[in-house]
Amino acid sequence: TTLAYLVGGFMLSLAFGALLASPTAILFGKRFVYIFGIAIFLGGAIWGAVAKNFGSLMGARVLMGIGVSPVESLPSATIAEIYFAHERAYRVGIYTLLLLGGKNLVPMFSAFVFQNLDRHWLFWIVAIIVGVDLILHFLFVPETFWNRPPTPNQRSIDETRAARKALKKRMTSHSFVHPNQFALYHNDEEEQPDNVSIDSHTQGQNPIGITQTNSTHGSSP
Repeated sequence: TTLAYLVGGFMLSLAFGALLASPTAILFGKRFVYIFGIAIFLGGAIWGAVAKNFGSLMGARVLMGIGVSPVESLPSATIAEIYFAHERAYRVGIYTLLLLGGKNLVPMFSAFVFQNLDRHWLFWIVAIIVGVDLILHFLFVPETFWNRPPTPNQRSIDETRAARKALKKRMTSHSFVHPNQFALYHNDEEEQPDNVSIDSHTQGQNPIGITQTNSTHGSSP
């Protein structure tokens, strides 16, 4: 029963940290929050590895919960910022699979480490993995929360075209049954935006997720 408090403290601090991670990401950017959270998680893992009593271990678990909280609150928004609407579904699915799968698989591997090594090595292994993750994030993860011009790449254009072709085969009228149908379908009489960077393959239609911009006022996020 006492050991269960280590899980409870971790989950409570994770929930509290998630409340702070989202507004902080809006103010300072998601890259900063990701890296700062990973650094806190790394510090908590090292603290847990050297902890010698229950109180110290509880503090380490609380710190780890705060550090990992951006993983619960920010990736969905990050996916929405770097992919068009019709591209997001299976990316969010992969993220959810890894998130929920990790919660179920990691305890099994943790029990194996705990049985064959000890509690200290369990946290040292976590610290090593998180340290590598911190380096990879610092080197290869850019900021995604910024104003960007509407310039889709060729893959996005091809996926947009394929999604519209699939929709035209199913659509028998102009009544939109599903919310995404409105995003995929445009009437020919609709006014086109002033500044959209896209080639002729889209046949005059805007790709999903492209923001209409006004050439005199700059782009919007």
